[in-house]
Amino acid sequence: MLKDDIQKKMQDSMKAHDAVSVSALRFILSLINYENIAKGREIADEEIISVIAKEVKKRKESLEMYKSAGRNDLVKKEEDELSIMNTYLPEMMSVEDLEKEIDKILSGISDASNIGKVMGAVMSRLKGKADGGLIAKMVKEKINTK
Repeated sequence: MLKDDIQKKMQDSMKAHDAVSVSALRFILSLINYENIAKGREIADEEIISVIAKEVKKRKESLEMYKSAGRNDLVKKEEDELSIMNTYLPEMMSVEDLEKEIDKILSGISDASNIGKVMGAVMSRLKGKADGGLIAKMVKEKINTK
């Protein structure tokens, strides 16, 4: 189970005195435990990946704010923790693969001008495999060029 892997990695990081890894992994574990309590059960690996993905998104936004504010000390810390968190996320699709998949989905939809319907179909198939913002941008471009 993914949670066990994270706990093991945290223990190894503690033994190696890797403060950045320990901090990031502890934070992930606290998010997982919070979700367990909120749902009243142990969450599955897919839900753990979702929790980590949400946190990565928040961290990326924070990173941009730190860069614009000139806080290089915090930028370095966020980048290090993000790289650790990203190791627990599945590999993202390439832009070419994403484009092929969107074309395939669009060819199967009768009313491709309805962006809400198209996005629903695309996101149901590609959720977690690519960034939602990138998917939305590509879908809008495909619809506008038709």
